[in-house]
Amino acid sequence: MKVYVFIHHDRHADDEIHVYAQKERAIEEAKKRAREFDRFDELVEIEQLHFGIMYRGTYSCEGDHVRVEEKELIS
Repeated sequence: MKVYVFIHHDRHADDEIHVYAQKERAIEEAKKRAREFDRFDELVEIEQLHFGIMYRGTYSCEGDHVRVEEKELIS
């Protein structure tokens, strides 16, 4: 079963991780969070990257970002 992991990486706090069953919902939440934290209009959004990364939104020049990764859930 595939799951979609939303990771919020901000150097001022611990990483925040959420797991979704639906890709669209994970990406929607990541985009919402990136826009919320983009205080200086620096947001760069990229979709369909490599290594299972479905979305990445970098919102600061120092690398703070959100991303969604596709993972296989193994039981």
